[in-house]
Amino acid sequence: MTNIHKQSEDSYVQKTESIENQLVSGSVWLTFGNFFSRILGALYIIPWTIIIGRYSTEANGLFNMGYSIYALFLMIATAGIPTAISNLVAHYNAINEAQTSMKLFWQGLKIALLTGLASALILGLSAPILAAGHRFLTPVLWSLVPS
Repeated sequence: MTNIHKQSEDSYVQKTESIENQLVSGSVWLTFGNFFSRILGALYIIPWTIIIGRYSTEANGLFNMGYSIYALFLMIATAGIPTAISNLVAHYNAINEAQTSMKLFWQGLKIALLTGLASALILGLSAPILAAGHRFLTPVLWSLVPS
């Protein structure tokens, strides 16, 4: 094997390892964020129950009904786009294509903004229908629209 081929192969291996390291690092941060979010959610229940008092069961029921609908809209709004964009950005960063990486990042933000606004608009307009006649659920859904 010639020296040029050896250098080319070494360069390829280094770039591949760099991409893998960035993907693993990104996955670790996503996992940490998800785990931390779950812990905060669990800790939130304690003061929530104390503040609401004897109506905490009804309030938790409304929260769960509203959150189930909200989670569906959130899933539709994101649809795996953040993960795909982050993988592409990490790939282009690893191969020193910063300009392409930034273009992808900004296009991803535009797509996220559009799908988020569309989902919020649909949720806000359809809240009375989705509440299925439950008079207290409609305001809960409207309160989730900005999220």
